[in-house]
Amino acid sequence: MTQPTQPSEGFAVVQYQLVLPQKQTVVFDPNRLILLNAEIKDDVYGAGTGLHTFQATDPAFLESLKQVMSNADPMLEFRLGFGTPKDMYWLPWQQHIITNYDATYTGTGADAGHLLVINSANSLVRAARVTKITARKGTVAEIVTAIAAENKLAAVVEPTDGQFLLYQSFVDDSQFIGERLLKRAVTTKGRAGFYFYIRDNVLHFHTPDYQATVVQLNYYKSTGTQLTVADISQTQSLWDAGVAGVRLTAHDPYSGQTKEIDSDPNEAGWPTRSTCFPPSPTDS
Repeated sequence: MTQPTQPSEGFAVVQYQLVLPQKQTVVFDPNRLILLNAEIKDDVYGAGTGLHTFQATDPAFLESLKQVMSNADPMLEFRLGFGTPKDMYWLPWQQHIITNYDATYTGTGADAGHLLVINSANSLVRAARVTKITARKGTVAEIVTAIAAENKLAAVVEPTDGQFLLYQSFVDDSQFIGERLLKRAVTTKGRAGFYFYIRDNVLHFHTPDYQATVVQLNYYKSTGTQLTVADISQTQSLWDAGVAGVRLTAHDPYSGQTKEIDSDPNEAGWPTRSTCFPPSPTDS
């Protein structure tokens, strides 16, 4: 399906297609489906979601949708394109799992059809379907890479410091990474603040500037853009979270050692166990 917008400044085009169980694709026909609205939300700490609303004029399309939903991982793909019909720049296809859809019959006679609403999410939702009981050993980066391979996902993972023995007990992979590994991840240079998300069907687990590229925006030549500057440095929630600095008193019940640690603005995140006390043989 192709839906153009803003023809006065060039075209923004969105294309949709369904992936059948036999890896065949069903392209959304604009003569049978009209895109009414699409809301795509990406999250650097978890799964991205989508809400896609169409007006379907051909009831036969719903049969293709039912066939897709018979698969364990009903796949919806979409991509964005910018430019003119003869010079179009396409972003990569985004693969989402259809989590739910509703089709409401509307209209009468020749105007009859279905209001089709599709809810979707990226592959982190698939990784969250099954809980596991297993032991994970190695650096945080090695564990994340292994989990990505288990879920057949390509991954970009920044190397981390510290060896761990962690137990994944009745927890799914997405929850295990988000709650157990994300807080323990520290780069080999002593920096924390890792992000965990999927972009262009690739799992990312790294700091914000890892393999980053410089992007330039000429604001004054972009007629359809509005720039807003906001200063939230004095927001009460940031002060409550420790923006002015944190003093941590750490106590090791095994050795009886106590140590005070002051936050360093040059490093992000909380200090790890290895920065407070000598590492134990195992850290579960």
